[in-house]
Amino acid sequence: ASSGIADYSATLLPHLALHHDLELFHDGGGPPGATLPDRWTCRPVGELPDHAARFDLLVYQIGNSAPHHAESFRLALELPGVVVLHEFMLHHLVRGLTLARGDAAGYLDEMRYAAGRSGEMAARRLLDTHYPVDTWNYPLFERLVDRSRAVIVHNEFARQRVLASRPLARVGTMPMPIECD
Repeated sequence: ASSGIADYSATLLPHLALHHDLELFHDGGGPPGATLPDRWTCRPVGELPDHAARFDLLVYQIGNSAPHHAESFRLALELPGVVVLHEFMLHHLVRGLTLARGDAAGYLDEMRYAAGRSGEMAARRLLDTHYPVDTWNYPLFERLVDRSRAVIVHNEFARQRVLASRPLARVGTMPMPIECD
């Protein structure tokens, strides 16, 4: 995928490889970066369930884009690991996985799971009247955080936001590296 998260992941790989054996699973048409398959085994993310038992730890890079992260999000719920949550706002990703695919019940369920009665009421209002949901009040990371072994975010604000909703979650902060040429 052509994305900042893919670039971030590719930047981390040589450093992680100094301490760990790695295999890569990717969404989209191919792995990010032409040289990655030369250094590591790269497979489509849909093959992860066939290989997951071989690994000590699964690490998922999750952003808010359904086209880039839908399959990884689904698998992170099915096969828990450590989630690098590049943004705590996942509302658009969840909408892409539910409403955009005609699954109003799935969206309603996710809103109810994340925020109880208030989430359900906001979702019903959207479905009945098209009155927009305040996505910042309903970021919809809760199920993913609940299913993860641990979560990594890039700043203290995101860490505090996750902990405000899920105080028992294991959340660490790893600042986003910035490369200057």
